[in-house]
Order: sequence, then C-alpha cells, then structure tokens
Amino acid sequence: MKIEEIKVSVSCPARNFVTVKITTEDGTVGWGDATLNGRDMALWDIKGKVADLPVYQLLGGQSRNKIKVYGHANGETIDETLDHLGKLIEQGFKAVRLQCALPNSKDSYGTLGDKKDYYELQSNSPLPPEQEWNTTKYLNFIPHIFQLVD
Repeated sequence: MKIEEIKVSVSCPARNFVTVKITTEDGTVGWGDATLNGRDMALWDIKGKVADLPVYQLLGGQSRNKIKVYGHANGETIDETLDHLGKLIEQGFKAVRLQCALPNSKDSYGTLGDKKDYYELQSNSPLPPEQEWNTTKYLNFIPHIFQLVD
C-alpha cells in the first residue's frame, strides 16, 4: 500500500489546532491530530480500516469498560450557556466545560456571534477568524458563572 497524498490543515494557528489527512492509493483515508504526532495517528487509522478492526484491537485490545468524558456547553449569553449545560447533564455528563460570551463584549473567543453555524462563520476562509482575548475580563467573569451553576 502506497501513500498518495498527505494534507496538513491548520485551523487555528494561535492555538496549534493542526490536522493531518493521509490518503493511500486505494483511497483509504487516515486522520490524525498533529499535536499528538498526527502522522502516526493517521497511519494507525489507515491500518485499522484496512484490517477492519478498531485501532485499540491493533494495540492489544480493550483495557477498560468505560472512560470519563466531558461535554462542552457554550453560548452567546449566560442563559444560553446554562440551557446547554442542562441538556448535557440530562444526557448523563458528569463533567461539563462552560464557555460563554462575555457580557458587553463585541465578541468572545470560542463563540459564534450572530452566526449560528460554524461553516457560515468560516465564510470560505481557510482559517477561522481570530477573536479578541482579554484574560482579566475572563478571570473576573468566572466566579459569576460558577455562582449561577451552583
């Protein structure tokens, strides 16, 4: 099996979000996260697809019955964020990361503004728009949102 193409996509240069896509001559595609050595991950992905096995089987088999994961609740307003939090809790999440637009800010990192669809936000741009970051404003906002969750 020969590798035909390797593509690297940088989706957020300031945060190092880099994805590797490897395509073989027979059209099998493997994906990897470059921050975790994406080339190796993508090659393991291809090997699992060709063998018709999950990668964990190739690496020795199942090692646990369950894992803890977290949900990500975000929103443009506090109410929208807390509503999303409630839905994730109903789905059974025990840990949830909250991300809310800062009140009285033009825009906030990680939120979509008036565009509700990430692909609309991209607007045919190869990179997502960078947003203003203000550490002091975020640190002052955190206690407030925690009080509302409690």
